[in-house]
Amino acid sequence: MSTTGIQNYLSNVFRQVYTYDATASPRFTPRLELSNIDTYSGNTVSVFTAAVGDSASNVYVGSNAGNPYNTIRSCTRVTALGYGAGGNITNVSNSVYLGYNAGVNVQNASSVIAIGASSIGGGTSNIAIGNGTGTVGSSNILIGHSIAPVNVSNQIRIGYSNQIPIAADLCRNWVGLGGIVSPTRATTNVDISGNVDVSGLLTATDGYVSIQRDISVNAAATDIGVLKRGIVMISAVNKNDSADRAARIVLAYTTSNVTDIGSNVTAGDASITFSTSNIRITDTTNTTTYGYSITYFPIP
Repeated sequence: MSTTGIQNYLSNVFRQVYTYDATASPRFTPRLELSNIDTYSGNTVSVFTAAVGDSASNVYVGSNAGNPYNTIRSCTRVTALGYGAGGNITNVSNSVYLGYNAGVNVQNASSVIAIGASSIGGGTSNIAIGNGTGTVGSSNILIGHSIAPVNVSNQIRIGYSNQIPIAADLCRNWVGLGGIVSPTRATTNVDISGNVDVSGLLTATDGYVSIQRDISVNAAATDIGVLKRGIVMISAVNKNDSADRAARIVLAYTTSNVTDIGSNVTAGDASITFSTSNIRITDTTNTTTYGYSITYFPIP
């Protein structure tokens, strides 16, 4: 084997240096410094400190993680840890990707935290925790596996896939419990459907509980809530024709013992009725959208 140039190569890679310490003996301690190495291949590396990063303050750790050091692709201050994490990203800043293929192929993202295998690290100011979880919207907190709404903003979703027992809308300052995200509204607002139970699922011991929502109503009657023990105030208005409106105040001692304690107002095509333990809205002539509110004052 030819050794031509080997000595010169070794001198450029392995450099012996000395560190001076006035309290040590001997005063000079030899060190070995490695430089000008593009690729290292080995099984185990043991170091005290690893200075890792490119010229744009990006740190990539893992096979196929991030971009090559000489192809930054307008990315700054990105930290990616895991096989393929942050791979092939473009125009991403101030973001963290952790897990197998976390944030892979993301474009135009900033201030994102994505943790989990194949977590989606797009959008702006998003936090996504869970395998396959994330969105390209903004200002979301998504926790659970496979929560991947296409493009939502200002949402909190905790659950699995489209089963979301806890959700919130940060713009409207409300939280929904015990429901499912409606597929028809998955790309706009969170729609929580479920029951409100003054003495069970939701307990109010000091004050009242008020619910406001829009819902499609027709002549077949539409359930809007569960009637439980307490004073209940219900109002509804047709959002397309305010002449259709109704209001009712009742004392529900049990689901079968309900007494009107205020005027039972019906106007136009609207009415509020009860079926077993359900509160219902009916529009006798149209299928239309009603806005309604239910306020519960619990009793012992």
